[in-house]
Amino acid sequence: MIPGSLDITLYRGDDFALIFRMKDSVSGAYIDLSGRTGRGHIRSSSAAATTLDTFAVTVMDQVAVPGGVTIALTPAQTAALPLEGGVYDIEIANVGRTWVRTPLAGSVIVLSEVTR
Repeated sequence: MIPGSLDITLYRGDDFALIFRMKDSVSGAYIDLSGRTGRGHIRSSSAAATTLDTFAVTVMDQVAVPGGVTIALTPAQTAALPLEGGVYDIEIANVGRTWVRTPLAGSVIVLSEVTR
C-alpha cells in the first residue's frame, strides 16, 4: 500500500487533531479496523534516528465511524517542535504486526506563534 500524501501545517503552541478514514482501494468500502492500533512519528528526515515527537493515534469506534482514525498532538508538543518542521507517517497494525498499513505520510510544516 502506498501511503496517501498529506502535508500537515501546525501552529506552534496550539493543539492539533486530524480525523481520517481508511478505505479499501479496490472495493471502496471502509476498512474494519477493529482490534487494530496505531502509531506515528515526526522526524527531521526519514533517515533521522531520533523522533522529534510522537502522535497520539486512536482507532475510532468501528460501528460509529468505520475506518476512522484520529491523530493528535498537544499544545506542549507543537510548542516543542522546531520551526524547520520535518516528516511523518502513520501506521495502523494488528496485534503481532502481521497486518500493517501506512495510510498517511508527508511533511510537517510548523508556523511560529505570535501570541506567547
